[in-house]
Amino acid sequence: MEFNKLIPELTVSDIQQSKFFYTEVLGFRIEYERVEDKFAFLSLGEAQLMIEEENGNWDTGVMEYPFGRGINFQIDIENLNQFVAHVKEKEIVLFHDTFISHYQCGDMCYEEKEVLIQDPDGYLLRFSETQQTNRSTKKEEYKNLVKLIDWKESDANALFEMCHDNTLRKCGIPYYDTIEEARNVIKHWQNMKGSKVIIEKETNSFVGFIILSDMNRYDGYMELEYAIEEKYRNKGYATQAIKKMIDYGFREMNLCAIAAWVRSHNVASVRCLEKNHFVFEGRLRKHARDKSDTLCFSMLREEWKKVNKDNICEIKDN
Repeated sequence: MEFNKLIPELTVSDIQQSKFFYTEVLGFRIEYERVEDKFAFLSLGEAQLMIEEENGNWDTGVMEYPFGRGINFQIDIENLNQFVAHVKEKEIVLFHDTFISHYQCGDMCYEEKEVLIQDPDGYLLRFSETQQTNRSTKKEEYKNLVKLIDWKESDANALFEMCHDNTLRKCGIPYYDTIEEARNVIKHWQNMKGSKVIIEKETNSFVGFIILSDMNRYDGYMELEYAIEEKYRNKGYATQAIKKMIDYGFREMNLCAIAAWVRSHNVASVRCLEKNHFVFEGRLRKHARDKSDTLCFSMLREEWKKVNKDNICEIKDN
């Protein structure tokens, strides 16, 4: 067997439980193990991984669930749909169900289908299947999906319906008991320069909302919030809306900094911020109202200027 140049070794709480999960659920193979050390060397395709039951020898801090905070392990597989179906048959709850991501690398753009799963100790595993490569990155080949417009009172029905979505509520988006309550919120938002409706450009359909709101810091420092209807998620709408709003915030509102705080389980939102070059500042542990961690991101005006100059994938309204 040829060893990879980089092989992660994960400290686990129960070697038998972890071996069962990785082999029976995820399909890894045990290449060899040292039973007396409670150690196993695993492989899946070209991916290699070591697991060893916690013994205190290499601990750099308190080991508490979820292990491996702030890191995920990408594992390439050939048939993601088949893999996900097998995992679901084992009644494993996915951290994030299948979604599509686009990654730019130089002049190449890669489209990958991905799913996120936590192992018994909470390590985050990202299984990925490359769908398409050699995609051109010329500006004209990027479809402009959304536009940002001012609120109208007639948007109350759409806002009311969207905000009852359970996924959005878990991510901290408020909901409204009546359409009239949603309408009153819209009246307030109409007086905010940084509050916009996200509209699908081709159909003028309601996609969601995006807001730059005051964080009581100083003039020029604002927080970004957004929500997307379920049918438009994982399709690029949020990423484009964020791009347009940060351009608007720095260009039209003359902001110094834009912050974005998201709950740690909201992986899709984290992806959108990362794609828009937000910088990860840190983690507030058990900060959110659901006692999950809050991940803090931000972008400074000087960072936006650099990205706006260099980004070959920039999308502008026609």
